[in-house]
Formats: sequence, structure tokens, C-alpha cells
Amino acid sequence: MFTTTNARANGRHLRRDPCVSVLVWDRADPYRYIKVEGIAELGQDGATGYINRLSNKYRGTDFPTHPQNRVIVRVSPSRIHDYLDGPSPDPSIDT
Repeated sequence: MFTTTNARANGRHLRRDPCVSVLVWDRADPYRYIKVEGIAELGQDGATGYINRLSNKYRGTDFPTHPQNRVIVRVSPSRIHDYLDGPSPDPSIDT
């Protein structure tokens, strides 16, 4: 689940084609990642509250601008791929 607006490229493209993939990798080890592919569903219910909760968690305040046309994107996974036991980023360790 993530948030965007209808005016941004994410929102426009997801309305046209709801197929999505989300990739999250480990900053300490870029060989470790998880990828989720699926269909996105966009909804406005609760979007303002959601962006304010995220902003409060990471910034300690509500979202700084009035979130107009804010939507929540929920991804229904159709495929999950992970590479959590990847090679070490330091080649001297894998000898």
C-alpha cells in the first residue's frame, strides 16, 4: 500500500493500466530484495488520514500541504519474488 495523487504520473498511469510491481531492497546489502507484482486498486477513502499518519511517523507533523486528490494504492499481489539470501556484496567473503 502506498499513496499518490491523481495528478501525478503514478496515479495517471495506474488508472490507465493497473498492473504494478514494487521493489524493495536492503540498503546494507543491495543483493537482498523483494519484488511484488500485482494489480493496483486506487481509492480516496482514508487517503488524507493515511498520508498524515505517515508524515507524523517520519516527520512528527501532519503532511505539510493540503493533500488534494490524494489516493491510496492497494496492491493485490499476483507474484512475489525475493532474493533474501543473495551473495555478499564483499567478494572477499565468498571465497
